[in-house]
Amino acid sequence: MIALLDKYKKTCASFTLTGLVLLINACTQLPMQAELQYDIGFMNYTGHRLDDVDIYYGDARVATAGSLVKGGRATWGSVTVPIPSEAEVRWGEGDKHYAVKAKLEGVVPKGFGDDGTIYFIINTNGTVDVKPIKFGDHDAVFKLEEPVHTKGEYLLGFVNKTGHDLENVSACYGEKKAGDVKDIPVRVRLRYSDLLLPPIPSEAEVRWNDKDGTPHVVKVKLDIVPNGFEGRIFLVINPDNTIEVHPIKNGDDKAEFKIMRK
Repeated sequence: MIALLDKYKKTCASFTLTGLVLLINACTQLPMQAELQYDIGFMNYTGHRLDDVDIYYGDARVATAGSLVKGGRATWGSVTVPIPSEAEVRWGEGDKHYAVKAKLEGVVPKGFGDDGTIYFIINTNGTVDVKPIKFGDHDAVFKLEEPVHTKGEYLLGFVNKTGHDLENVSACYGEKKAGDVKDIPVRVRLRYSDLLLPPIPSEAEVRWNDKDGTPHVVKVKLDIVPNGFEGRIFLVINPDNTIEVHPIKNGDDKAEFKIMRK
C-alpha cells in the first residue's frame, strides 16, 4: 500500500510539472499585444483664434487644446483610448460654438497608434480634415504647418514642467506683452503665443502665478536665437522656477518631441 501511494504521489508531481512546462511554453508562444498609445494633434487653419478646442469620442472628451492661436498647433497625449470610426471636434469663435464630425475610419490606418499623432485640421470654411502622422516624419509635419507660415514669423511656446498648474502665464518684451497664454494645466503642458514677427529682443520677462496665487517673474536671454529665425522659441518652466530657452526651427519635429518628452 505504501509503495502504491508513493508511486501515485510521484505520478501526480510529474503531471503537475509537465502541465507547468506546457503552460510556460504556451505563454511564450502567444503574440504580445502592443499597448495602444498615440497623440492627438490640433492645427488651426482658420486665420483667427479659436477657443475651447476639444476632441470627443462619443460623449467622452479625449483631448483638448484650450485656446488655439491663428496658425497654431498643439498636441495632447498620450492617448490610450481605442480609435473609433469618427470623432467630434468642438470649438468656439466668439459667441459661436461649433461641433463638427470627423471621419477616422478609412483615414487612420488600421494598427495606427504605436507612437503616432492624429492631427485634426480646422479649416477656414468650418470643415475638419484628419491627418495621421508617425512620430519622426518631420517632412509631413512641416507640410502640415507650411500653409500658415509667413516670412520671419515665430511663436513662443510655454512648457509647464513644474508639476502643478500655472495661471496668467505671459512673456513681455520690455513693457510690451508679447505672449499671453493665460493658464497652463499640468495635463496640457504646452501653450503657444500668437504669431510674432521680428525683431526678436535680446531679453524677455516671463511671468506667471502658481495656483495658490504666488507670483513669479523671471528674465530670460533670447540672444541665443539666431538671426532670421523662423519657428518656435520654447520657454520651459522647471520645477525650481528656472526657465530654459530652446529655439527650434520649423520642421525640426524631432527636437520638439525631445523637449516635450524628456
